[in-house]
Amino acid sequence: MKTSSRQLFPALAAALLLGLAFARAADEPQQKTPDAAPPSNEKAAADNAAPAPAAPAQAQPASELRRVDTPAAADTAASPAETRAPREVQDVVSMGHDVSVEKDERAGDVVAVFGSARMEGESRDVVAVMGNVRVTGPAQDVVAVLGNVYVNGRTHDVVAVLGDVELGPQADVQGDLVSIGGVVTRDAKASVRHGVQNISFGVKFGHFDRLRAWFMECALWGRLLAFDRAVAWTWLVAAAFLAFYVLLALLFRGGIDRCTQTLATRPGSSILAAILTVLLAPIAIVLLCITLIGIPVVPFIAVGLGCATLFGKAVMLACIGRPVTRLFGNGPLAHPAVGVLIGGVLVTLLYAVPILGILVFKLLGWIGLGVVVYTLMLTTRREKPAAANASVFAAPGDATGATTAASTMPAQTIPPSTGVHAFAAPLGAMAGAETSAASVIAAPVVGVPPPLPTAVPAATLPRAGFWIRLWALFLDIILVAVLTSLIFETLEWFVALLSQLRAFPHALRLHGGPPSFLLMLGVYGALMWKFRGTTIGGIICGLKVVRIDNRPMDWATAAVRAVSCFLSLVVVGLGFIWVAIDEDKQSWHDRIAGTTVVRVPKGVSLV
Repeated sequence: MKTSSRQLFPALAAALLLGLAFARAADEPQQKTPDAAPPSNEKAAADNAAPAPAAPAQAQPASELRRVDTPAAADTAASPAETRAPREVQDVVSMGHDVSVEKDERAGDVVAVFGSARMEGESRDVVAVMGNVRVTGPAQDVVAVLGNVYVNGRTHDVVAVLGDVELGPQADVQGDLVSIGGVVTRDAKASVRHGVQNISFGVKFGHFDRLRAWFMECALWGRLLAFDRAVAWTWLVAAAFLAFYVLLALLFRGGIDRCTQTLATRPGSSILAAILTVLLAPIAIVLLCITLIGIPVVPFIAVGLGCATLFGKAVMLACIGRPVTRLFGNGPLAHPAVGVLIGGVLVTLLYAVPILGILVFKLLGWIGLGVVVYTLMLTTRREKPAAANASVFAAPGDATGATTAASTMPAQTIPPSTGVHAFAAPLGAMAGAETSAASVIAAPVVGVPPPLPTAVPAATLPRAGFWIRLWALFLDIILVAVLTSLIFETLEWFVALLSQLRAFPHALRLHGGPPSFLLMLGVYGALMWKFRGTTIGGIICGLKVVRIDNRPMDWATAAVRAVSCFLSLVVVGLGFIWVAIDEDKQSWHDRIAGTTVVRVPKGVSLV
C-alpha cells in the first residue's frame, strides 16, 4: 500500500508540470504575434482611419479594382474646369463704341448708344440705340432702337423699333416679340411663347449703318461732312441742297438782292431780329397750343419758318460770294446765283472742319432767318406810309395831280415857314393844264401839319437806336459793378472792425450779390436821370433821357422809369430789345414812364 502511494505522487507532479507547460504555450502566440491581421470587428475602424502616405507612383495593373464611391484621379482633375462659375461683370454702358459680353462672363445691363451690342454670355437687359443687337446667351429683355436684332438664346421680351428681328433655331422668347417698322424672320425651331406683334409702315427701316457712320465720323467731331468713304453720301446731300439754293437765287433774284442789301446796310438790326425770332417763335407756338384755338395755325407757322430758313441760307451764301462776283463787274457773272454757288462751295468746305462746321451751319441758319424776317418788316413799313400820304393829301375833285404830288412829297419835307398856300403852288403846277393854281388854293387840303416853331424841343431830337443805348448801358453796368464791389468791401471791412470792438456781432455779414447789384443800378439810374438827365454811359455816348411832353424830369418819372427797367429785364430782356423794333425807338420802361432817349448834337454839354 505504501509502495503504490509513493508511485502516485510523482505521476501527479508530472501531470501538473505538463498542464502548466500547455498553458504557457497557449499564451505565447498572443504575445509574440502583434502584427497579425486584426479581427473582423476592428476592420471598420481601420477603414475610417487616415490613410497612410502614398508610396511612390507605381503603375497599377489594369485589373486592379477601386472603390466606386471615390472618384478617379482624372475625374477629380477635370471637374473644376467643367463647373467653373462665370466671371461677374458690372453694368456695361458705351457711347459711340461696340459692346461685347463673352461666354464666360455674366453682366448686368448692357447698353450701347450709337454702337452695337453682342452678348454670348449671360446678362439682364441688352439695349442698343442706333446699333444692332446679337444675343446668343440667356438674357431678360432685348431692345434695339434704329437697329436690327438677332436672338439665338433664351430671352423674355424682344423689341425692335425701326429695325428687323431674326430668331435662330435655339431662340426661346418666353414673352412678347415686338417689331415696329421692321421685318420678323423666324427659324422653324424657334419658339415665341406669347405672340408676335409686327407693325409695318410699308417701308423697310432695317439698315442704319450709314447714319451710324455719320454719327461716328461727323457728329462726334462737331461737323457735318468728313473726308471718309463711309460718309461719302453726305457730300451728295450737300450738293443737292446747294443746287436747291442756286435755284432759289435764279427764281427769286429780287428777293435775294433785297435781303442781301438789308444785311449789308443794317447788320445789327438783322442779327437782333434773328435773336428775337429764335427766342420768341417757340414761345408763340407753345402759347398757340395752350389756347387750343391756335393749334391749326401752328403747322403754317412751322412751314413758314422752315421756308424762311431755307431762303435765308441762300441769302447768306449770296452775301459770302458777293465779294467775288463784284470782281466780274455788272455782267452775267454778277448774278446772285453765281454768288450762291461760290459761297456754297466755301461753306461746304467749312462744314468738314471739326467744331467750326456745326457752328457755321447754325449761325448761317439763324442769321439768314433774321434777315428774311427783318426785310419783310421793312417792306411792310414802307408800304403803309405811301398809302397814308396818298389818302391824306388828295384834294376833293382832283384825283390825279394832287394825289401824285402828295404821295411824292411827305409832310416832313415842308419847311417850317411854309403855309397852306405856299404848299398848294407845287400841287397846281403838277396837276395839269385844266387845273389852275387858284382852284388848287381854294380846295381844302386835309392833314397838312402846322409850321414848326423855330425853337426845337429836346423831344424832337433824333432818337437813339438800340446799339448805342446798349453800349451806354454796358458802360454803366461796368461802372456800377466796380462801385458796388468797392462799397460792399468797405462796409464789410468797417463791420469787421466794429465786430472786433464788439460793437457788432460776428454773425453780421453783407452780401453784394446780383440783387444788391440790380438795386444799386436802379438807384444810380434814378439819381442820374433826375439831376443830369443822363448817366455816365449816356454822357460818353451823347445820349439824354427826356420826357415826351417836354417837361423837366422829376422824381416820380425817374423812379417809375427805374422800377420799370426791372420789368423790361424779367422777360428775358425783351423790354430793352424792344427799342430795335419799335417805330418810336422806345423801350418798355420808356413807354411806361413817358420818356425817350435822344442823341444830343455835338457841342452841347450834357453835364
